[in-house]
Amino acid sequence: MPTSIANGLPLDHETRPPIINSGHLVLVIKVTDDCPLRCVYCSIAGPLSRRRKAQRRRMRWETAEKIVTEAMGQDFAGQITFEWHGGEPLLAGIPFYEKVLGLQRSLAREGLEIENVVQTNGILIDAAWVEFLLKNDFAVGVSWDGPTHDLNRRGETGEATSAMVLSAIRSLAQQGHRCGVLTVVTKRTLAIPPDEFLDFYINAGIEVFDLLSQEPQFVDDNTGQVTGIGANLFAYAATDAWLAAVFEAWLGSEKYRTIRIRTFENIMRLFVGLPSRVCSIGKGVCPGNLLGFLPDGSVFHCDKFFHDERYRLGNINRESFASLLRNENLVAIEAMNRDDIQHLDCRWKVVCRGGCPFVRYALQHTCEGANSHCCGHRVLFDHIFAAMMHWCPDKVTAAPEQTRPCQRTTRPCAESISDCRAVGDSASIQ
Repeated sequence: MPTSIANGLPLDHETRPPIINSGHLVLVIKVTDDCPLRCVYCSIAGPLSRRRKAQRRRMRWETAEKIVTEAMGQDFAGQITFEWHGGEPLLAGIPFYEKVLGLQRSLAREGLEIENVVQTNGILIDAAWVEFLLKNDFAVGVSWDGPTHDLNRRGETGEATSAMVLSAIRSLAQQGHRCGVLTVVTKRTLAIPPDEFLDFYINAGIEVFDLLSQEPQFVDDNTGQVTGIGANLFAYAATDAWLAAVFEAWLGSEKYRTIRIRTFENIMRLFVGLPSRVCSIGKGVCPGNLLGFLPDGSVFHCDKFFHDERYRLGNINRESFASLLRNENLVAIEAMNRDDIQHLDCRWKVVCRGGCPFVRYALQHTCEGANSHCCGHRVLFDHIFAAMMHWCPDKVTAAPEQTRPCQRTTRPCAESISDCRAVGDSASIQ
């Protein structure tokens, strides 16, 4: 596979302007490859992979220090989100994050907003972690797959883990921390009727969560080599149709009134003129404002592209942020993304703004003839728009192409969302 997607770019590296699309810098930092679980859909490597024992890298403190120092020195950034990922990020230990917080405090400047997010499988959360996360205002995302969890996410020796994860979620909730739960939708999930699926979450006491499509796996389990064509292809179209059915069930029953699903809420936000809070829905341009870091300091445009060397920007141990943001690959990625958005053939492109570039990438690389000019949620957008036009038409400020734009309303946007069973302003799913 080629190692660069840049081709004949003008401007040399020193005079090329940095790629900056907003004042919000999001850093996805993989502090380790190691993980106590063996998930069947792991995007790093499958549960039987020979790579797993070799992939137990941990990020050196010097690398984390360089990331934090460089990021907080960027004048354009008014907000920085540090998303601590893995593997399992809690394996880095509480002392590691105490040093991170101390460094952040020492580098803080007026007007700079700092957010720390940890995405965990929940297995290692104990009383000490609960106290630390609450005390230091960490946003917490916990991976839990609901009715299919123990089929998808088992321990190193094959043990079930759902009960352990639910215990961690409840421990956080008991101390007043309502973490966001992330569920991966697999083919097994699609076989579950939407009302039965939602009932499972209600019965488990999980009311705030999101539903994520299973991603194709681009690394061969046995060889560790990038295949170029995603294995374990999961149909985005099938997921989209199932999500639309879940939306109809969610909206159609009073017993689900307390449930909040991030994807639904953020699409609703777009329809009432509010910005989405997640990068995969309605953001449009992310190159330069979203960077992914591997444990060895390697930097990529996004953590979803760690398998593809063409999206590598350099290494933070050897390069500055200024240099990374001028990298020729990033310039080419940004231009390619804008071109893709311009040529979208979906009626919702004025609202979704292309969605996540990785979805288009995945469709291009996993299925011959697939429609890569879609955000992956066309059917879901149709259903949510129809529901909002039925229940609160005067609140809708965005409409698809070929439809006359709706009149804007002067009523508060938060009311617009709550009228259609969502309160997006207070959602806290990471």
